[in-house]
Order: sequence, then structure tokens, then C-alpha cells
Amino acid sequence: LAKVFKYAVNGDMRAAKFYLSAMGMYNESAPKNTLIQNQNNYIQINGTLLSQENLKQLNAEQLNRIEAVLKTILPNQKSF
Repeated sequence: LAKVFKYAVNGDMRAAKFYLSAMGMYNESAPKNTLIQNQNNYIQINGTLLSQENLKQLNAEQLNRIEAVLKTILPNQKSF
């Protein structure tokens, strides 16, 4: 498989298809148009969920405290 991967990386499409099918990532009979039916938009930190719904319930001071913590952890990030 390592040799097949090397050929695939160098542009051999047959090798790429073979490698992906061997790894279980390529299936020609699979539907071509995939639809995401469930999407969760949240951040989980140590079991605590932070979602848009949670943020809407916080007051300005609580949001400022969260932003301050994030700025100390991510000092090179631009303002949220």
C-alpha cells in the first residue's frame, strides 16, 4: 500500500482510486451528492458546551469575561 500511495501522490489516478478503495474511503456505488442532515455548531471544552444559544443567554459582562479569557489564550487572534 505504501508503494501504491507513492504512485497516487505522484498523480497516478488508478493508484489513487485503488488506495482510497483499499482504505475504505472510495466507493463508486456511493451516492455522489451527499447531504448533511445534522450539523452541530458548538464548542466543547472539558464537557462544557458553548453554543450560540448559550451565548444569547449571557449578559454583556459575562460575554466580556469570556472574550478576555480567549484573548489571553489566543493572543495573536483578531477581535471576535
